Amino acid sequence: MFKRFVFSCVSLSLCQGFGCADEQEREVAQHLLEEFGKILIIHEDREEKAEEPANVAEEEVVDEILEKKKLRSPRPPRDKKKKAKAHFAGSKKPAIEEEKKTTKIRNEWVVSKTYPKDRKKKVEEEPSSELEPPARPFLIGNSDAPSKKRLKELSERIDELQSQVNFLEDEVGMKRHRAEMKAPKGLIYFSAEWLFWTTKEEGTEFGITTNIQKAGILSGAESQSVHFGWDSGVRAGMGVHLPEDNWDVFVSYTYFRPTQTTTLTGNITSLALYQGATSDFEIVNSANSDFTINFQLGDVVIGKACPLTERLLLRPFIGMRGAWIKQKNILGFGTPPASYVINRQNFFKGVGGLFGCESNWQLGSGVSFLANIAGALLAGRFDLYQTQLTPTNLYAVNWQDHWKSLSPMVQYTTGLAWDRNFHRDQQHIGIALSFEGQYWWDQNQFPIFMDDILASYTHAQGNLAFYGFNLSVRFDF
Repeated sequence: MFKRFVFSCVSLSLCQGFGCADEQEREVAQHLLEEFGKILIIHEDREEKAEEPANVAEEEVVDEILEKKKLRSPRPPRDKKKKAKAHFAGSKKPAIEEEKKTTKIRNEWVVSKTYPKDRKKKVEEEPSSELEPPARPFLIGNSDAPSKKRLKELSERIDELQSQVNFLEDEVGMKRHRAEMKAPKGLIYFSAEWLFWTTKEEGTEFGITTNIQKAGILSGAESQSVHFGWDSGVRAGMGVHLPEDNWDVFVSYTYFRPTQTTTLTGNITSLALYQGATSDFEIVNSANSDFTINFQLGDVVIGKACPLTERLLLRPFIGMRGAWIKQKNILGFGTPPASYVINRQNFFKGVGGLFGCESNWQLGSGVSFLANIAGALLAGRFDLYQTQLTPTNLYAVNWQDHWKSLSPMVQYTTGLAWDRNFHRDQQHIGIALSFEGQYWWDQNQFPIFMDDILASYTHAQGNLAFYGFNLSVRFDF
C-alpha cells in the first residue's frame, strides 16, 4: 500500500509536471493521499491519550481527598486543549470556527429584553468552585449519622487490642509503676484506710510498788506506767490529677483515739500527787489510771510522679500539716471514798510544713513494694491543766500552764501494694497492706512535783509514738 502510495504520488507529480498523467491515475493518487492523512491524524490522537494517566477519574478522586484533608493545595481545573489536526499537502484544510459577530451591546448598565436571560444562563453554566466531599467512611450512605453497628465493632476491637497489650505487658514485666497506674486519664480519686495501731509514750509512770508498807522505804520497788494496747483508727483522703505532667493534689484526714485503763494493788507510793500542807498521804493499797489520747491530723500536699528506671518510681511531695493532740489522764489513789483524785490534761495544737517522698519498686503483675518517708515541723501551743482533790473534797492543786513551741515529727511507711487500671486507663483500683510509724518529740508535758511541801515541779518531756498496720483501698476515676 505504501509503495503504491509513493508510486502514485511520484507519478502524480511527474504527470502534473510534464502533463503526461491520465485522469484515472490522478484520481487514484489523490484518494490515497487523503486516506494517508486520516491515518496519521488517528495515530497522533492515540499518542496523546497514551501520555495521560490510565485512569483520570481515579486521579481526580485522590486529588479531592488530599485537598479535603489539606494535604495538597487545590489544583486548577484541567483545560483540555485541542490540538490542531495535521495538514498535509493535497488534503482538505479543516475549517476554522469563527465567533459570530453581533451588533448587540452587552453591558451591565444597559438593560434589554434578551440580556438578563443570557446572563442567567451564563451564571447557571459556571461550574461550582467548591469540591464535593468524598464519601465518608463508616457512615450510612452520605448522611451524617454514624453507623451504630460499625461503632460497636470498633469499640470491641479496641477493647480486644487493649487486653492484648495488657497481656504482653504482664508477660515482659513492663507494667506501669504504682503511681503511674493510678488512672493517668482519670480526674479524681478517693482513698480509705483502716489503722490498727498501738501507742507508746514516755513519762506515764504514776506509782511505785514496794514490799514494805512504810513511807520513805523503797524495798523491792518497781515503777508502774501506762501500757497501751492495740486500737483502731481511720484515714480518708481525696485527690485530683492535674493535667500537667503527673502532678496531683491530695487532702487527707487521720483520726485515732487510743484508751488504756491500768489498775495497781499492793503497797503503792504515788508519783503524781502533790501533798502539800493539806495532805496526810503516805501509802495506799490501790491505784488506777484512765489514759486517753485524741489524735487528729489533716494534710494537704502536692506531688509529682518521677520514674527513675523501669522498676523504680519516686513521688516527692510538699505541703502543710495540722495536728490536734489532746491527752487526758485521770488518776485515783486509795479506796473510795478515802481517795485522792487527779485530773490532768495535755493539749497541743499546731500547723507547719510537711515534706517527704514516696517510692514504688515494681515487682510485676501489678504488685509493688512501697516505702515512704515524711517529716514535719509544727508551730503550735501547749495548754496544760491539772486539779487534785483530797478525800475531803478540797483542792490541793488547781494549776494550769500555757506556752508556744515547735514540735518536730517523722513518719515512715513500708509494705506491699497491688494496683490495676481498667476502662482504658480512666479508672483504677489499688489495695495496700503496710506498716506505719509516727514519732512526735516532747509531746508529754505533764507536771511532776518535786517536793511534798514546796510547789516545785518539772515537765515529763516524754516522746509520743504511734505504730501499726494499715489496710488501704484507693479508687480513681
